[in-house]
Amino acid sequence: REAGYALSRSPSPKVSSEFLLHLEDDLVDVTALTTFMVRQGKRSPKPGFGQEHSGEKLRHAIESHLSHAIADAGYAILSEDINKIRAFSENEQESDKRWERLTRLVDGKKALSRVCNYLSRTFKIDSVQPWEEMRGCLANRIASENLIDAELEKVISYYAEASEL
Repeated sequence: REAGYALSRSPSPKVSSEFLLHLEDDLVDVTALTTFMVRQGKRSPKPGFGQEHSGEKLRHAIESHLSHAIADAGYAILSEDINKIRAFSENEQESDKRWERLTRLVDGKKALSRVCNYLSRTFKIDSVQPWEEMRGCLANRIASENLIDAELEKVISYYAEASEL
């Protein structure tokens, strides 16, 4: 390093939907776990559940969680939920559209936690580790850039009006 020159930060990584789709199977699995547990009247695991696992190891963690929460329940019991989630995005070949459709159904907190963890591990970016702090910033940006799905806005308005009656 020469005198008078400061070290600069390395360039921000370019993250595409294609890159994020590497998480698809894990996101589907943890979302299926959430939907199943809620349907059974049980608590869903915390957003960071299984963060240290992926693929088969995550499925084993889910199996263990299920067997402790519900007698004789295993990973296979999630197949209906998994198939429903996959059906929503599986016909999309273009990665941007596939990611958009997938993110409409995944458990948002678990997805954000897992994506931040993945980015942190892959690119050694510590600033995305406190994902809980990022939730508010992300929600604010989505709202300020008018990125909230029009269909979702209609549903929320419908229920808001119905609750006022």
